[in-house]
Amino acid sequence: MRRIRWVIAAMVMVSVLAACGRDDSATPRQGTGAASETGASVADPLEGTWTTILTPELEEQAAAEAGLAADGPTHAELFGGDGPVTIVLTFEAGQMVHTSAVEGGEPEVGWSGAYEIVDEDTFVAGDTGDLYIEYAYSIEGNQLVLDMVRDDFPTASEEELAGEIYAQTVIYESAPFTRES
Repeated sequence: MRRIRWVIAAMVMVSVLAACGRDDSATPRQGTGAASETGASVADPLEGTWTTILTPELEEQAAAEAGLAADGPTHAELFGGDGPVTIVLTFEAGQMVHTSAVEGGEPEVGWSGAYEIVDEDTFVAGDTGDLYIEYAYSIEGNQLVLDMVRDDFPTASEEELAGEIYAQTVIYESAPFTRES
């Protein structure tokens, strides 16, 4: 439904600008990378590869700052090891892939799904055909800061959802991500 509203709003904006005789074709627009009415690709500010390194201490701090009880999944439960973990986020063609590697280990895909830009500071993602996770984001220079706003995992029990929210918070809110490409 949000997508339909966004498309309608974009069409109205193009019509208004055309009626005013103003050409904004050189102005970059936020979007999902889909082709615009003129056939040009819309820039996706998230597209590329971003990395960060997490430690149990950073995760505990993020949980405390979010007001979450410290009884969520441990660092070792989340990543299969106790050492620092490199998280790599890849955004490409409407797909978000999260890989992680415990220090000295091989990277493993932890999550993969679709994502869609909602506006200049929000995107939604999901892996079930439903975009059930909402993130606020900001980009300054080559740094991406994420804040998980909501996670409405559609098939989770209350307990599973609490663990999911805890994991989303400590993984994505512990440290900024740095653009690699």
